[in-house]
Amino acid sequence: MSKLGSSYSRGNAGPNVFDCSGLVYRTFRDAAGLELPRSVSGLLAWGRAAEAPLHVGDLLFFDTLEGGPKGTP
Repeated sequence: MSKLGSSYSRGNAGPNVFDCSGLVYRTFRDAAGLELPRSVSGLLAWGRAAEAPLHVGDLLFFDTLEGGPKGTP
């Protein structure tokens, strides 16, 4: 919660500026001691499909490139 309002900065993982995957990386590392891949592509390749019900901490990826390359986050 202390990072709410932090600036967005492409390619950064904190401690005071983040991009999307940098925030995920830093949150999981600091809160749970987990070393996740740093990039969105890395996270997508590292993970597995979640089954219902979803749980706190599950990461969701959406394919917004209809007809685009499979697996493109």
